[in-house]
Amino acid sequence: MSLDLYREDVEKHSSGSPCYVANMTFFVARIGTKKAQAEIAEIRNVLYGLFPRPKEIDENEIFANWLSDYGVIGWENVTDDESGESMPFSRDFSRRIFLNEAYWLSLNQVLITHAANYENFLNDQSYEEVEEIKKL
Repeated sequence: MSLDLYREDVEKHSSGSPCYVANMTFFVARIGTKKAQAEIAEIRNVLYGLFPRPKEIDENEIFANWLSDYGVIGWENVTDDESGESMPFSRDFSRRIFLNEAYWLSLNQVLITHAANYENFLNDQSYEEVEEIKKL
């Protein structure tokens, strides 16, 4: 085994890694980076103030805001369920989706899990090597 199997493509941290959900593709930034940690801290302060009571904090709400404002960089093939029309990526549409509590424990969790998984941010060559090793 080589360290290259764990070498992440740092560019993907901010440009996003494709997360395939049904026939949709969401491009998701890496969570856990210094930048993402600062964004989450800012969201927490805006939502709950500087000295919140721990039991008042809803991590799902924080993640929803992170996805809507920072975490999802773009998407493809996302359609409005009511009108059936394509929804081009915008922060307005992003907020409508990810801040909707109906998605907090489903779609949002899929995207947060994707953002936390290092394998989704590996250099493409490293990813191919990992896949080959898994087949053995």
